[in-house]
Amino acid sequence: MCDMGKMSWILEAIKKAKFKMKIEAIIRIIAGKIAKPSDIIKCALCPNMCVFACPVGVVDGKETTSPAGKAKVAFLLEKYIEATPETIEPIYICCACNACQVWCPFEFSVAEILLPIKQRLYEEGIYLKKVKEIVDNLEKYHFVFGEPPKRQDKEGEVLLFRGCVVSQYYSQLEETAMNLLETIGLKIKVISDEKCCGYPAYIFGANSSFKRIAKETARQLNELDVKYIVMLCPTCAYTLRNIYAKYGIKIKHNIYHISEVIKMHLNKINFNETNMEIVIHDPCALARHLGNSDILYELLSKIPGLKIKKPMRSGKETFCCGFGGGLALINYGLAIKIAKERLKELLEEAKTIITACPACKRALESAGGTVYDITEFFHMLIKRTD
Repeated sequence: MCDMGKMSWILEAIKKAKFKMKIEAIIRIIAGKIAKPSDIIKCALCPNMCVFACPVGVVDGKETTSPAGKAKVAFLLEKYIEATPETIEPIYICCACNACQVWCPFEFSVAEILLPIKQRLYEEGIYLKKVKEIVDNLEKYHFVFGEPPKRQDKEGEVLLFRGCVVSQYYSQLEETAMNLLETIGLKIKVISDEKCCGYPAYIFGANSSFKRIAKETARQLNELDVKYIVMLCPTCAYTLRNIYAKYGIKIKHNIYHISEVIKMHLNKINFNETNMEIVIHDPCALARHLGNSDILYELLSKIPGLKIKKPMRSGKETFCCGFGGGLALINYGLAIKIAKERLKELLEEAKTIITACPACKRALESAGGTVYDITEFFHMLIKRTD
């Protein structure tokens, strides 16, 4: 017999539904009377085996926003409960970091499982207010934060793709990256009207908007005469390289994250010796989405004298900074709590943090950390002959 105390969160999730729908939904969940097995049902019936790895599950601590809890809410939204901004909110409380997938026996990504439900709801005009504001910004400005800051064009052979976070918060990171790449012999091109990759629209379920944005971004990039494209943001790299392909949207140029380009040219770089002690924060998008779980350690190990530490959760088991999946855009308070949880773990190893993602840098700095993007760190320690 089911412990209704443990199931009370279901009542919270479906409180907006009609009484008959509530009863039918609860009976079906308890009795296991599910017509067609599917990924979302398997996830919903799982005893939250991945919750210990989920940043939202660890920090938020609510059953409704745990991995299996979100799947249960999504399943109920499909058939049994009325979709309102209140009842759909749990399925958006996700970092899309795929930590769940690492520990799932079925290798499910909760973020991907929830995506079709978000897409259906968005097409029906049911979404969180903040989600709609973000998608509207992308449709109107091709920029997450509204009207983008002004930039200058620069001619070159390799395009540097900044991404929205760098454009909004870290213009100096763009300059540092250009200087670093030019130091290793690349002629860098930038475009003033760079368009967002569209990832926020994708992960929030605005499918039609995402396809329009992605096609326009692909058109712009495909018209450029460059050798390849370097991304400062690993999520942008993942979007252009992997997500676009799922939609049949082709980029004719090779897409690389800047860490991958540094690795390609590492033999051209000489470093000054240092006695610094640092800890690595592996971005989820780099370690899991792009499959480069060891690249930061590999690059940093080339710096003589550098003392490199890893936190308990690193590589493909890394713990999200909290700003992944657009969570900071819709629930900044929770995102910062997750960032503080991660920062506490990192500071157990060293006071200086090295990452390779502008969103991670912003999250951990907002939580009070001292954080360098790997481009900044390399630029600081590179040995120059002039």
